[in-house]
Amino acid sequence: MSVWDDVKEAADERLETDLLTAIYAAASLETEEVKSDLRDAGVPFVDIDHHPTVEELGIAADALIELARRDATAIGAAGGAAGAIGVPPEALASVVHVLRLAQRLCVLYGHDPERGPGYVVMWKTVAAAWKIELPEEMEVRVKDLPQTAAAQLPESKEMAAWIARKVATRALWSVLGKGIRWVPGLATGISAYAANRRMKSQGRRMKALLEDHARTTAPKLLAGPSVEEAEVVEPH
Repeated sequence: MSVWDDVKEAADERLETDLLTAIYAAASLETEEVKSDLRDAGVPFVDIDHHPTVEELGIAADALIELARRDATAIGAAGGAAGAIGVPPEALASVVHVLRLAQRLCVLYGHDPERGPGYVVMWKTVAAAWKIELPEEMEVRVKDLPQTAAAQLPESKEMAAWIARKVATRALWSVLGKGIRWVPGLATGISAYAANRRMKSQGRRMKALLEDHARTTAPKLLAGPSVEEAEVVEPH
């Protein structure tokens, strides 16, 4: 086994352990916190009293993605400056960054990432960001889930854990790139640029999935625990 394989294996093990034990609980944003931030910023989003058009939501989503790209650039630059030892922290930071953008975009489009079908939609949004396709046997039909307990169901927990494992590997390889991490000075600028471009593509995929939901359904956003009573139609 090469030194590079050793780095990858060690980083992969650390990432998966950290990710599956801590990421959602520690890194997740509360839905009400996201709503408050959006209100303070004057960003329109779907809730019980407001129903922006898909076009208005698209403009707002683009603005959130642009902010995420700026942060991703900083994450990439910091990780690149550290060279090979910065790979696991940068990969984990990228996972958290995508997760939080997914949560913000879900809230924007009228889903509650913390409960009900919104939990499943959020994880599918994360999967879309990393170009992960769920196996057919694991596909969770949002319309078949109880409205208030989807996050606690074995099917949705299994799906979330499976996606998280796949994301860990994708994030690691996306940061490793072509081996330039062995040269910290060179890696700084290239890693920053790559992270910015990656977030742009990820943001577009997440937006596309949520726009598809928005165009095929009329989601109701919770004001309380009974969020999202509308059926969410799976994209084909």
